[in-house]
Amino acid sequence: MNEIFEFETYLSISRIKFGIYLFDTKNRNNLYGKEITLKKSNFINYYDLKQFLDDNIFRIEKLIGKFIENIFIIIDDENILNTQIGIKQKNYQPSKSKVYLQSSITNAKDLFKENYPDKKIMHIIINNYLIDGKNYSYLQDNLDYEQLNLVIQFKSISNEIIYNLTKLLQNYQINIIKFLDGNY
Repeated sequence: MNEIFEFETYLSISRIKFGIYLFDTKNRNNLYGKEITLKKSNFINYYDLKQFLDDNIFRIEKLIGKFIENIFIIIDDENILNTQIGIKQKNYQPSKSKVYLQSSITNAKDLFKENYPDKKIMHIIINNYLIDGKNYSYLQDNLDYEQLNLVIQFKSISNEIIYNLTKLLQNYQINIIKFLDGNY
């Protein structure tokens, strides 16, 4: 996924508002933006979302002269799960490498997936580093340590929402690149 796209399309979804935006990555400017406000609801109204996409996908494709193939989804929903996991890992071979950091994050990610199999991780955020008993707001380079403690936050979304959005966007032959938390 290291492709660089000339245009990026973002679809913002909440229970009360939909928005679609086209961004020109070369010239760094917005080419298209449309929003619609809905009546407050307890769920995402996929029928209204389809109508909104029907009204805007063709306009964007006409504007850029090609089909939209990929899209970023920004979800603003109260059902986004925010979970924090604390990890404590001893570094048996004190070194300055970030191997132990990566290992700790991987362990936390595996633990999350094991406990929340019906969720997809959108964001992994390291909120705190405790290295040899000292707090850091970020991991410093070239730091020798024996013990690493992390507080890792996971923002995740249900597989049901992913399935419904994927199915809806397949009607337009659009792939979802990534899900993002609108509050993050």
